[in-house]
Order: sequence, then C-alpha cells, then structure tokens
Amino acid sequence: MEPKVILGVMIFVGLALLVKTVFFRQKRPQSKTFRCTRCSTISLHSERTIEAWRRGIAKLYCSKCHHIWLQSRPRNQTTNSNRSVSGCLSVIILVVVLPTTIVGFLKWFA
Repeated sequence: MEPKVILGVMIFVGLALLVKTVFFRQKRPQSKTFRCTRCSTISLHSERTIEAWRRGIAKLYCSKCHHIWLQSRPRNQTTNSNRSVSGCLSVIILVVVLPTTIVGFLKWFA
C-alpha cells in the first residue's frame, strides 16, 4: 500500500473515533454521589445506579438497600429484562435469505 493511502485511513479512523467519543458518549450524573431514598445515606454512584439514572428512575438506592429489596422479592417474579424476545431476527432472515437462495439456485441450474 502507498503511504498516502495508509495516512488517509489513519486520519479517517482517528476522526471516526473522535466523532464517536464526542457525540455518542453516554450521559453520566453531574454529581458522583446520591442520597439513598430508603436510608438517606450518601453513596457513590455505581454502574447499577448510573444505568437507573439514565433510564430516568428518580429513586436511587444504595447497594445495601438494593440488596435488601432483592431479597424481599419473590423468586419467581420476572422482569422485562428476563423476558425472551427472540424470534424476530429469525423471521427476518427467513424472509430475506430464503427467497434470495431460491432465486440463486434457480439461476444456477437454469
């Protein structure tokens, strides 16, 4: 490869990474701490509380209170994150791949 091509690729990759970090970074709370809704202690944000904050949940709980809440829940209770939503991709693949495969085989043998 020519040096001009390599330099162009490096510049493009660098600009793409810059655009990604500037425009697509995930929001974080302004403060590094929060007050627990249950016990009113000041706690540092964790990945769990930051994700809850991003989803717009106003009541944040410290790790200790969250653990107590988890233990108080029934074991068989399901949440939206546990629900399976598979199947859509398989249908899309069948709708797209199957006709193109059939057309390809027909052209091959015709």
